Amino acid sequence: NLGCIREPKLELEAADDLEDFVWDNGSSERKRLIEQPGIYWVGSTGFCNRRVDTFIVEGINFLKPTVRMRDDVLSTEDIYEYYQWIYNGTAIDGATGNTYAAAENGAYQVVVGQGSCRDTSDAFDYRKEDDDTHIGTLEGKGEMEVYPNPAQDIVYIKSADPVDVMLFSLDGKALKSWKATRKLSMSGLSMGTYILKIADPGGKKSYYRKMTKL
Repeated sequence: NLGCIREPKLELEAADDLEDFVWDNGSSERKRLIEQPGIYWVGSTGFCNRRVDTFIVEGINFLKPTVRMRDDVLSTEDIYEYYQWIYNGTAIDGATGNTYAAAENGAYQVVVGQGSCRDTSDAFDYRKEDDDTHIGTLEGKGEMEVYPNPAQDIVYIKSADPVDVMLFSLDGKALKSWKATRKLSMSGLSMGTYILKIADPGGKKSYYRKMTKL
């Protein structure tokens, strides 16, 4: 059997169809609480035969992950080996880091892992004020467009005023930034999907758009 320690302790239990238990520490109870990873065993009698069950325990103090948000980037503890972000119940392709740049309103979760242990956070309900999660209109600044998309090298932003832009990978890592511009160079980026965070000149509102680099 394989188990993962979660705060504060892990309870091991011998099979309920057996009797006369003896654990490796000498205990004769059916159940046993442990606080450290390791290999544990319990001997018991059943069906006229002696039986030994072994428990392999991994993941000391395996904490349930918590989702936080700062500047529209979701994050969880940077202590696990495995991450997978989930949006409205579906795994997000490429979102396998401890951060993720949210671009759509909805419920976000993260699955984390350490060794063979896995756990899932509670849902984080992401809501951008005024639903500013899509490229649309910069208030009082006229129409804005991002083109071409997909793009090979240069991306243009049609806007009355220059804008500030940050480019994120799908796992939330900031890769590039531009100040007061309408032209973005995608040179040096690998082919794939990215997220643009576009802020109006005053930094009062942010808009998001997924874009693909060819």
